[in-house]
Amino acid sequence: MMNFQVHFLSGWELPYPIIIFIMSRLIRYPNERGRTSYFHNGYMYHCEHSRNPRIFRCIKRTSLHCPGKVVVVDEDLNIDETKTKAHHGHDQDLYFLEKLAFKRELFRRCQETREGFMRIFHDMSDERLNVPPMPENLQQLAEVIGQFDPIVQLYKGHCTDDNGGIALMFMHPEMRGPLSECTALFGDGTFKVIIFFDQAKKSARYCPSVYFSPDQKFIGVSGNLFFDQC
Repeated sequence: MMNFQVHFLSGWELPYPIIIFIMSRLIRYPNERGRTSYFHNGYMYHCEHSRNPRIFRCIKRTSLHCPGKVVVVDEDLNIDETKTKAHHGHDQDLYFLEKLAFKRELFRRCQETREGFMRIFHDMSDERLNVPPMPENLQQLAEVIGQFDPIVQLYKGHCTDDNGGIALMFMHPEMRGPLSECTALFGDGTFKVIIFFDQAKKSARYCPSVYFSPDQKFIGVSGNLFFDQC
């Protein structure tokens, strides 16, 4: 594993602004009819593509007259929180996706084995109880993530900043050789793949060689990142 120290650089003039923010995102999942539905913050949504493909309304709109809706800003389903409308008439189900995955796996095992339903159910319940506890923050995740395949092939360590934040570092194994010759890495907080050399030149597109997954404390500080290899 490689460890890095992070320093924030001030006074840099760049031809484009550095904006660091976190956006909520809809999660796609296949519904019972084989179509695509969407999940966010305990609620399920449908998209009315014929009207506006960026507006997603609560699936309880017809049965419970729920006005809940979200509006996305891009194809990655990032949500515009300023245009979100609250739900009413029914409760959140924060574990909906977990329960859905459990039921579908239970159904699959019942189809593929001759064991009784209760035996399969108890076996799956025992497996769920033996799952390691969920890390509460990135620091705890950094301590255990390197133990699991296939993440172990991509996870290369973590870095910390002077603010106490932490970011996990992922990199394709084939990139380790070329990067071993580098003495420093520059990180763009926007995580865009468009790199601008200067105002006069056209932009060039590259695939990021290293991806950092930071916590809120880490990315809450606006600025450019400079990584010195230890």
